[in-house]
Amino acid sequence: MGIRTWLWHEDVATNAGIAVIQAALAAGNRGHDLATVDNILAPQRETRIAFVLTADETPVTAVASGYVTCTGRDRAFQLPLVGAYGTPGFKDFRSCGGLRVPKGATLACFGNASGAGAEQHSVALWVDDPGFAGFPTGPAGKSIINVTMATAALTTATISGFTDACGRTTAYTNAIRAIPDSKNIRCCLRRIGGIAAAGYGSLCIRNPAQDANLVFPLVATFPTYYDIGALMGVPGGGLLFNADEPLLIGGIGSGANAITAAMEIGLDGADVTDLS
Repeated sequence: MGIRTWLWHEDVATNAGIAVIQAALAAGNRGHDLATVDNILAPQRETRIAFVLTADETPVTAVASGYVTCTGRDRAFQLPLVGAYGTPGFKDFRSCGGLRVPKGATLACFGNASGAGAEQHSVALWVDDPGFAGFPTGPAGKSIINVTMATAALTTATISGFTDACGRTTAYTNAIRAIPDSKNIRCCLRRIGGIAAAGYGSLCIRNPAQDANLVFPLVATFPTYYDIGALMGVPGGGLLFNADEPLLIGGIGSGANAITAAMEIGLDGADVTDLS
């Protein structure tokens, strides 16, 4: 079993209330189908929600959490709220083995009430799927580099276009040289984050070999960073890939702005002094 992401992104602003939000990635890989524009249709096998990440345009000012409903389950579960200092909401179901989703179930999402005006919301379900091998994970490597990279401009309800995490297709913006195209260089993506310039946005990691995505919601105007090793159960480590088959980075959201992704990458087989 491996973890992949199912995602809702709100497409239109709501007026400080709980409202339906659109299931995103209409033109991209999701790991699920859409029952309607707003509803996720789970695959024809039992899956389990490992944890939930949420991001709202601003920290929540109204005490009204949204919720997700699932056919075949008696109760909805409440969404975690974004913290007062812009930290994403996080709810972990792994301690009880994950939240069971019956095969073929329909999931509907109602966003958190937040802010004083029009607000956007992002809800990422990280799902343990028996039909997916999972992203390779492991230790970080001997050397560490910290790089920044701009995504393509955000495009509503789909992924903005991918670029490779090694900085060869799109150059790093902090004067670090690209990681060479070599099967002998092993990379480990340890941390990822950034700032959504306005509205809402997320960073998306894609494993092209497995045709699967992981989504990291961002809170607008607040710096948001994720420890991937901690999320994936490999403390100090992260997602593994070879430099000749890099992970891909994309953006999801609304508006013409790009997201500047900040990444911490561990390396084996390359000297970081050659890249700076």
